[in-house]
Amino acid sequence: MSELLNTRARVGFGIANVVVAVGFAIGIFRLLPMRWWLVDTGGVVVIALMGASGLALLAKHRTAERITRIAAFAVLAIGLALFATLCLTASWLHGVYGPVGRGGAAIFALVAALVLPYVVLLPIAELLWIGPRACSPSPARSPKKDGDKKKDESKDQKKNDEDDKNDASKDQKKNDASKDQKKNDASKDQKKNDEDDKNDASKDQKKNDDSKDQKKNDDSKDQKKNDEDDKNDASKDQKKNDASKDQKKNDEDDKNEQASGKTA
Repeated sequence: MSELLNTRARVGFGIANVVVAVGFAIGIFRLLPMRWWLVDTGGVVVIALMGASGLALLAKHRTAERITRIAAFAVLAIGLALFATLCLTASWLHGVYGPVGRGGAAIFALVAALVLPYVVLLPIAELLWIGPRACSPSPARSPKKDGDKKKDESKDQKKNDEDDKNDASKDQKKNDASKDQKKNDASKDQKKNDEDDKNDASKDQKKNDDSKDQKKNDDSKDQKKNDEDDKNDASKDQKKNDASKDQKKNDEDDKNEQASGKTA
């Protein structure tokens, strides 16, 4: 957000930040009996950031939002570390020393409960109130002259014309590629059909040739069978003729023997 929307919230958070800064200054540098550099350094950071944030919010300074966001993040980190340290210390005293350490544990727990709203809950509330960081607005452009506007319009027109030409060229190439693809597909289909027709014709020719060869083989077998039958028949007739001749010869021999017997 670029402007602080709620005046009451702005004033309230400003007063709260100033009070926290003053309270930490009194508590650390007036009430603590001993000095420790780690506590003093953290206290100085919290006092400086919360005081600067509170004053900027009350004065409605233009950097109030940025200072408050930085202060809230830093104090939240320090507060979480402080709260965790106090809780762990109280738990350690109670666990190690038992009934003797209950008093010290109670004191540390009370301090943790006292600092929780100011160094943990308050920074969280401020971060939620400020919200996420808004993008910085782009600087305003200086008005252009009529000549520059015309030049820009001419450049835009040329660019649009070139884009249109490129698009038309791409579309034409796509159409040409599609036509070539269709032609190639049609040629492939035609070749495939021609090859199928050739294969079918070759198969039919082979079938016809096989059928003719089969017929020739059958005719040749029939011719051989007929020739064998004729030979067998001729052989049988020859045997019959030979037997008939032998029979006649025997009959003649018998007759001759009978005639010679009668003559004797």
